[in-house]
Amino acid sequence: MLTTLALAAAVTAVRLWPREDPAELEHVHAELAPDHPHLADAGGRSHRHDFHIDALHRQWPAQAPVREKSAA
Repeated sequence: MLTTLALAAAVTAVRLWPREDPAELEHVHAELAPDHPHLADAGGRSHRHDFHIDALHRQWPAQAPVREKSAA
């Protein structure tokens, strides 16, 4: 029974997960001061970087343009 449930969950995840899952997301920090250290290299409040949930990023951006991470 658990095997069937796990298989169904895996198949559902594969079908629902976005095909394009970018490492970097463009987002805006309207609440931060322009001189905040997080925005130091951004050139403004809108910037992009590898996205993760933390104290400055409490939720996933609602509308993020999809762009591939450049190989550097």
